[in-house]
Amino acid sequence: MQSNISKLHKLEKHPLADVNSAFAWCHQHIYKKDNISQAAAFTEFVKVIFLKLLSDRKIRDNYPKCLSRKCH
Repeated sequence: MQSNISKLHKLEKHPLADVNSAFAWCHQHIYKKDNISQAAAFTEFVKVIFLKLLSDRKIRDNYPKCLSRKCH
């Protein structure tokens, strides 16, 4: 893990408008690419968000020291 520490990304808080814009873009991308209804695209987008949260939870559980800034 030590060799990968330099590859870690710094998390930054973004303005709410930027987050909303990114979410809207993702929703529209799913809607257009999959050629499905807006409601179905929203359901698929929610699945993506859920999987992201689940992934973040696994990272938090597997590397608790890294989240408290004590990785070294």
